Amino acid sequence: MPPPPRGGWLPSLALTRTVTARMLLLALVAVGVIVWRGMPVELIPSGFTPPFLFVQVPTLRAAPADIEQRIAIPAEELLATVRNVNRIGTRIGTNSASFLMEFRDGTDMDAAWNQVRDRLDRLRPELGDEMGRTLIWKYNPADDPMVWFGLSGTAHRTLSAATVDAVITPRLERIPGVSRVEAFGAAEPTVIIALDEPAVASAGLTVAELVEQLARDNFALAVGSIEDAGRVIPLRLTARFGSVEELRETPVGNGRRLGDVARVEVEDRADDALFRVNGEDAVMLAVYREAGANAVETSARVVRALEHELPGDPALEGLSLHVFFAQGDVITEALDNLGQTALWGGAFAVLVLFLFLRRPGMTLVVAAAIPLSMLLTLVVMQAMGRTLNVLSLTGMMLAVGMVVDNAIVVTENIQRRRQEGLPPREAALHGAAEVALAITVATLTTVVVFLPLILMSGSETLSFYLAEIGLPVCAGLLASLLVSLFFLPLASVMALGQGLPPDLPAVRWLEDALFRLVTLALRRRGDAFLIILLAFATVAWPLPRVIQTDRAEANINDFRVWMTFDDRTGPDERRAAASMAEAALLEAADELGIAHLMLRYGSGVARPQLRAFLRPPGERALDREEIIERAVERLPSVPGMNVSLAWDSTGSPNEPVTVRVVGPDSNRLAELGDAFGQRLRLIPGIRSVQVEGGEAGREELHLRVDRERSSRLGLSPMMVGAVVDYSLRGRRLPDLQREGDVLPVRVEGEGTERRELVDLMSLELAGMDEEGNRQGISLDTVTSVELRRGYTSISRENRRTSLSLTLYTDREDLDRLAREIDAAAAAFDWPRGYALEKGDRFRALEEGAEDRRFALVLAITFVFLLMGVLFESIRVPFVILFSIPFAFVGVYWTLYLTGTPFDTMAGVGMVLLVGIVVNNAIVLIDRVQELRRAGRGIDRAIAEGARDRLRPILMTALTTIFGLVPMAIGTSALVGIPYAPLGRAVIGGLIASTLTTLVVVPLVYRVILGGRTDTGPERA
Repeated sequence: MPPPPRGGWLPSLALTRTVTARMLLLALVAVGVIVWRGMPVELIPSGFTPPFLFVQVPTLRAAPADIEQRIAIPAEELLATVRNVNRIGTRIGTNSASFLMEFRDGTDMDAAWNQVRDRLDRLRPELGDEMGRTLIWKYNPADDPMVWFGLSGTAHRTLSAATVDAVITPRLERIPGVSRVEAFGAAEPTVIIALDEPAVASAGLTVAELVEQLARDNFALAVGSIEDAGRVIPLRLTARFGSVEELRETPVGNGRRLGDVARVEVEDRADDALFRVNGEDAVMLAVYREAGANAVETSARVVRALEHELPGDPALEGLSLHVFFAQGDVITEALDNLGQTALWGGAFAVLVLFLFLRRPGMTLVVAAAIPLSMLLTLVVMQAMGRTLNVLSLTGMMLAVGMVVDNAIVVTENIQRRRQEGLPPREAALHGAAEVALAITVATLTTVVVFLPLILMSGSETLSFYLAEIGLPVCAGLLASLLVSLFFLPLASVMALGQGLPPDLPAVRWLEDALFRLVTLALRRRGDAFLIILLAFATVAWPLPRVIQTDRAEANINDFRVWMTFDDRTGPDERRAAASMAEAALLEAADELGIAHLMLRYGSGVARPQLRAFLRPPGERALDREEIIERAVERLPSVPGMNVSLAWDSTGSPNEPVTVRVVGPDSNRLAELGDAFGQRLRLIPGIRSVQVEGGEAGREELHLRVDRERSSRLGLSPMMVGAVVDYSLRGRRLPDLQREGDVLPVRVEGEGTERRELVDLMSLELAGMDEEGNRQGISLDTVTSVELRRGYTSISRENRRTSLSLTLYTDREDLDRLAREIDAAAAAFDWPRGYALEKGDRFRALEEGAEDRRFALVLAITFVFLLMGVLFESIRVPFVILFSIPFAFVGVYWTLYLTGTPFDTMAGVGMVLLVGIVVNNAIVLIDRVQELRRAGRGIDRAIAEGARDRLRPILMTALTTIFGLVPMAIGTSALVGIPYAPLGRAVIGGLIASTLTTLVVVPLVYRVILGGRTDTGPERA
């Protein structure tokens, strides 16, 4: 028996130490099963904080322009000094300034959070009461609500915060794994000081003086320390109110107490947000889990408690329970869908194996590589601290059709050596050793492609997700290499010990036909290359016709409706329009398959939101596209209202896109925004254009204080402003601490709020006459009214003012839409210092295209370098790279023929193809090199090599293709992104590359290496 070729040490070890190999196999299977049963399960992997911080600074209600000057710009100047900040997006409303801070990749977000907190603390002393309690939020998937539910009832039967704290929170928080419960929209007990202004005046007081006195009298202050018996004891001065009664008895001057001039009561006050579910007032509650808790088990416990324990409580009688979201159900459904897809893919792959091998025993040996490789993958993931989630399972699903490739090549070569007459043991040893280098190179080329995939995005978040997908793929492929070279030769000795079935006539015919085709192509190389170039040129047809988008439509089981109004629509009209839309969808709930309909609306909010939670697909008659179409038809048409629909909060193809006009002057921006918006409306497919803050800003009343007159009357502008501010919205005072509870305190005028201008101008101020005596002075005495244009909100980008234009469009092809917008902008006459910038979706599309090109170049480079190292050659890897271009042709033709948009997942599939399609060429060229070393002539070696490797190439290609068919035709999604485009891209590219590799690669090999007689390592 001739000695085995290089690379036979691993199969030789398994064949000589058979008991050891079997015991090792059993041990690995046992460990894999144990790991699989105890693997932690979650929806999205934790352990990564995206490089973003959201900062919200609540303010007293004021015009956005005033908040911009007093708060937003000073805050921006301080936040811009935070280390590694890359971008600051600012949005200023009527009662807050919000900042979205984007940091460079690799930034320590804990340190960034601390720096932002430090900058805001520096700002607070300058602003005082104008600046509320700031929120700094960094995203972590573990911080998302685990269960989201609502309790609805009539307007007179809603939940208070006290009932939530006493009845619901304790029951849920004692469930193992639950960290906290938060309520939204619940009425909160608040201490209300309703001043009787005539009584205040009769007591010789002014409202402004009394409010300031109350704010000063409720405090606790550290005043240093004292020494006592050698000890240093901190000293704290406390003057806080301890009860409502104490507050009523507070002296306010002139022998009066607060209870004499005001009504002091505890009232349940809901916040500004309004929630309704199925047309009833509701309170929304979110349940969060502890870090490390099993999301599926904890979520199930919470849902059981909601459905079986809470309904029987008398405090909740008359309320309806609505469970909108349970993370455990989502995880289970996602994992089930992915698992079924993987199982169907594996079943198809096994069927293909059986059709070629036609031996149940040999088919089972090769098919066993799938579960064994997956179990080894789970062991590696557990050792690295990973969890089972939708990302890791997606990677395992991708690997299902690929892990069997190595086993196929080894098995086919072992079977070929048996047909040549070698005994089973020698055939197993030589068959595995001969292809060891080829399958090692093929495996490593696929593994190495994931490095550029991880580097593919400038987004650290996407890189993290791709790495989570890549780990099980890489681990599975490396495990399959071990299985194929160590366990499979031993198993094949038993499976092939009783003879071989004859080859399929169809396969034999294909092998002979390919031999003749390659021989003919080698003789007529010029004609062959011409046909190849013409075939490649066909990509010119689908390339410009494939839709380029930042996202494809996902399989989301709820949709949202946003209602945006222009400035001419008042608050009451907005509320009425939102109620009309709610009623229209409720009326069609059975037709549309809506299980729950939630309305969220807040006072002063210009964008009410409806969220429709659908019944499962099997329980509704319409598919998602029909639901959207009919929902649009059902929604009422209200003048001044724009409606947009999307499948999730991050958007869908129906989500509007934005562009921004940037420049120094807000008024000029409004004019330019109106003018350019008219141009954009002419672009086909744009239904409407909404200019931020109304068509040209909104009308505002400006009260101008007459400084000279107010000074003569003993009033300062600040005093006038304080009284007006209090009269319109009251004032928040320091909290009252009562028996461990903290109650917010508000002071406001008795009676209804002054909303009419005539009431406001008759407001009485406490002034002085020329002799220094107090006298009542009406507001119109010291102020004049002006009508000006203002804005409902102001946006800024990197400390520059901008005006957003929202484009409502049905078009998915964002790439073409961006070019048309660029053309419109180029034809527009922009003043000096003003320009147009495209919004986040356009920027993401451009960055995605750049990242994809970079990743492709990097992947091809890595594959080339790796093959050069392993083959010890430069020309052989160069020849193998020619299997790649036709894969891209197949991708575009497949996407075009199936009407699939080219999105992020299709781009990932294209990069993956670089590592997949070269495998066929590697196996082919390895056989040609082997035949040439055996003394065959160049043309004969090429033709025979193509014929000999046809069957393993077809088997590996078909198992991968059929393994991905369930993914390509399914509707499942990965965190909202459908992965069908990935499956279709890989399938199309693999089909095209397989069909052409068998001819193109031999031709290129003949041209580049045809004159060489030495097929060994190249010399430098």
